[in-house]
Amino acid sequence: MSAWYLEDVVGRARDHPDQFFIPSERERRACAVGDLVRLHFVLRNPSVEGPRTERMWIEVVERLGKDASVTYKGVLTNQPAGLAIGTVIEFLPIHIAQTIVPKSHPDWLEVGEKAALVSERVLEKGCKARFVYREAPDHDEDSGRRLFRGDETQEYVNEEANIRRCNVGWLVNRDPTLGPVFRNEVGSAFERENEDDNWTRVEGWQPPQD
Repeated sequence: MSAWYLEDVVGRARDHPDQFFIPSERERRACAVGDLVRLHFVLRNPSVEGPRTERMWIEVVERLGKDASVTYKGVLTNQPAGLAIGTVIEFLPIHIAQTIVPKSHPDWLEVGEKAALVSERVLEKGCKARFVYREAPDHDEDSGRRLFRGDETQEYVNEEANIRRCNVGWLVNRDPTLGPVFRNEVGSAFERENEDDNWTRVEGWQPPQD
């Protein structure tokens, strides 16, 4: 028996619709040779201190069938425990947790794989960000993007448990209106009164000082 299995991310997204977001079924069935997709390798016997799941990028090298019967073969581009870079993996659309948009695509974001700081209020069921700003990143993996509902108190924001680090690409999949906002310069800020309103730039806004 293999030391791991691929997670059915469709089932996980169905069980957690407001917390776990994956590409659409159309996108997951339309991957081509050369595309990069992320799969989740669930370890059958994880160590006490190690992760239960390893999230790995796979380059598609073969596409078999089409539409509802499509399957893929790919090779690992990074190395999880127990597997080597270049290992061939067979997988299905139900295993594709994320795709990388190519640079030539209008939706491509340079910081798509980096992290944003997000208020837990934004991630509540049925909620979206209503205030977004960009500051200079804290480290290499940080995008500098910060997302809030806009009604958080300073006390709430200062509580570490109320702020989560989220993948930028994941956030844009959840709310595509964030894509254009995220492309703006350091020091920019945007707000909207309701989730479905257009974003408006906040003129004269200054980022918070440490």
